[in-house]
Amino acid sequence: GLAGCIGAFASSLVLERSRGTLARLRLAPITGAHLLAGKGLACFLAAMMVQALLIGMAVVAFGSTVAQPAMLAVACVAGAFAFSGIAMLIAGICRTEAEANGAGRGAILILAMIGGGTIPIFFMPPLLRTLSYGSPFRWVVAAIEGPFWRDTAPADQVMPLVVLAGIGLLGFLVGMRGISRPFGR
Repeated sequence: GLAGCIGAFASSLVLERSRGTLARLRLAPITGAHLLAGKGLACFLAAMMVQALLIGMAVVAFGSTVAQPAMLAVACVAGAFAFSGIAMLIAGICRTEAEANGAGRGAILILAMIGGGTIPIFFMPPLLRTLSYGSPFRWVVAAIEGPFWRDTAPADQVMPLVVLAGIGLLGFLVGMRGISRPFGR
């Protein structure tokens, strides 16, 4: 669900940029950072809704119980922030909608696979386990499964939450820099 949010919002932002809509919006008395924050907020809210839907399905349809609801909410916020930052990063570095779709989906699929999206990390060979630390999917899974199933101590949740916040912040900063640069065709 989070990967879908990344693809949809990155593509739409690149499309607006390539069609000139973003340039027209920049004529408004707001900064590029405000524009990117607005787009990021929309992506963030969509990611929150996707997570709420999936958690709701797990609870209602499968009878799952949430061990720490407040910590789960914090983990969902951190995950949505990180993935909306990644969407802004992809939108900032891609020049065309095709690039955003192709490169974005390709990168996201690879990150999902090494982050535990195809097989659990503990089944991976040592090299892939090490590489998984570079995947935001590893961190969002750790942040969400801790309070959902494992009843993890709050101190053990700090690392995934900090990493997700860093990923989101880095994504927004790189995206803002990329969105503000001219195309230079």
